[in-house]
Amino acid sequence: MRHAAIAVVLLALAAHAAAQPATPAFDVASVKANHSGLPTVNFGMPGGGRFTATNAPLREIIRVAFDNVPDFLIVDAPEWIRVERFDISARAEGGPDRDQLFTMIRTLLADRFKLATHRETRELPQYTLMRAKPDGALGPRLRPAAADCAAIMAAAQKGTPPPRSDRILCGSRNRPGLIAVGGMTMDQIARGLWPQLGRVVIDRTGLQGSYDVDLEFAPDLSTPSDLPSIFTAVQEQLGLKLESTRGPADVLVIDHVERPRED
Repeated sequence: MRHAAIAVVLLALAAHAAAQPATPAFDVASVKANHSGLPTVNFGMPGGGRFTATNAPLREIIRVAFDNVPDFLIVDAPEWIRVERFDISARAEGGPDRDQLFTMIRTLLADRFKLATHRETRELPQYTLMRAKPDGALGPRLRPAAADCAAIMAAAQKGTPPPRSDRILCGSRNRPGLIAVGGMTMDQIARGLWPQLGRVVIDRTGLQGSYDVDLEFAPDLSTPSDLPSIFTAVQEQLGLKLESTRGPADVLVIDHVERPRED
């Protein structure tokens, strides 16, 4: 009787396991260290269930896999994942969608790099974005949006191309020393400052609606430049200011990671 009961339990466990959906994973994946010394990093998702990373630091691959989490919100990671670079080539059958591909990248990292992570909230240094002038006046490079982006997007879905413009109308374009924004809210603009400042930026301007921004600043204060620091530029060009503070932030904690066994 006891053996029969054990058999029933084992069968039930097997049935439960069989009913659980398998974690999406690539059918074929290659991981190799890249010792080229080149500065260029490339990622590709060219379709057909493929993902490639070329000369990519593991930290950047983790960022891609976890919804492009800002670098400064990845914590407790060993230094080598920022320095050592890898080439990854992976393919999945069956035409997985974009979300499934990102899940597959995380599965690959867990399998080949033994990556284990968790999310938690930590108290971190932040900046608060506020109006700089007592009368609340805005700077010359922060203006109400010139374009109705909702209308432009609706027209684009019907096949009408966006109007020609010598600057970005809807969205953002960033490069070292320049942030150009079109038709975005102040909360979105504040978030666009995160990568430049290496901190969470919280909007406390009280400004509603959408705005255009053209912010120019010195990308590297260690190099002589006629341009101001980003803090001075925000105040002079936008009429806003960045105040240092602390607050809760969601971080990605690296619990464990190993160098991979190469193919």
